[in-house]
Amino acid sequence: MSSFTGNLVVRIRTNNPKPFEVFEMFEFHVGRENSGFLIRCLKDFVFDGTSMPKYLQWLISPSDPNLLQCAAIHDQGFQDGFMIRIVRGQEYREIVSKHQINLVMAEAMEVRKVKIWKQVVINTGLRLGSSGTWERYRNGVKR
Repeated sequence: MSSFTGNLVVRIRTNNPKPFEVFEMFEFHVGRENSGFLIRCLKDFVFDGTSMPKYLQWLISPSDPNLLQCAAIHDQGFQDGFMIRIVRGQEYREIVSKHQINLVMAEAMEVRKVKIWKQVVINTGLRLGSSGTWERYRNGVKR
């Protein structure tokens, strides 16, 4: 089963469109134990929490503690465009698709026991709204 290697510790950056900064590095191991696939969320990584349109933030808060660690992993994977694969102790970068990173988010939400209705709303939003951001990162434009 997938697992996080530690808890999310963030600094809050006030008056900033990306208000969360990872204070301690952690990893999310994807798939079964010792699968060799992981996403490493680096110290000082800055992200916006759960990207949610303002009109839905009454329903799902961008700073929901159950979702925040999942969002950090998703955003780190989205920005990097790769997962780390460990083979015989060596680390390699394996290029992944937007769809694969969105599946990692879904898996992370299951690990964190996020309520099913929230998972459905977020997964639907990711399928419908993440293409532009993915393309910007692949073309070297960061926001």
